[in-house]
Amino acid sequence: MGMIIAVVGGVGVAAPSVLLEFGRSLQTPDTFYIVTGIRVIFGAMLLWVAAGSRMPIIVGVIGILIIVAGLLGPWFGLFIAYAVGSARRGAR
Repeated sequence: MGMIIAVVGGVGVAAPSVLLEFGRSLQTPDTFYIVTGIRVIFGAMLLWVAAGSRMPIIVGVIGILIIVAGLLGPWFGLFIAYAVGSARRGAR
C-alpha cells in the first residue's frame, strides 16, 4: 500500500496532468460507485484490524469515518465533485 502511495505521489510530481485526468475519469457515475465500494471496504478493513493496532480507538474512528463517507458519497459526492470541477475550470 505504501508503494502505491509513493508511485501516485511521484506521478503527481512528475506529470500532474496524468493524475488529474485519472481523477476526472473517476467522476462518471459508474466508476464513482466502484470507488465508493472500495472506500467502504477500506474502512471495514480498518475496523477489522483496529483491535490489533497500537491505537485501536483512533484506527477504529478513522475506519468508521471512512465508511460513513463512503455511504454518503453516492448522495453528495458526485454533485460536490462536479461543483468543485466546474469552479476550478471557471477560476482559470
